[in-house]
Amino acid sequence: MTSYFSTNSLNTLQDFVTRLAVLEGYLNRKNDPPPGNIIIWRGLNQLHELKKGYLLARACLSFIL
Repeated sequence: MTSYFSTNSLNTLQDFVTRLAVLEGYLNRKNDPPPGNIIIWRGLNQLHELKKGYLLARACLSFIL
């Protein structure tokens, strides 16, 4: 099984879209159809929320230190 979060295997748009879908729970099994629009959209929203959380934590940490 490949790691979805290693930076070495992100070669195509399909790889990126699959990783977005994995954030929302897409399993990417051998016989699964490609992820749909809703799953991709939810994965993109999840990525955005992760980024906002990271920026907030970084801002709070720099404020404290």
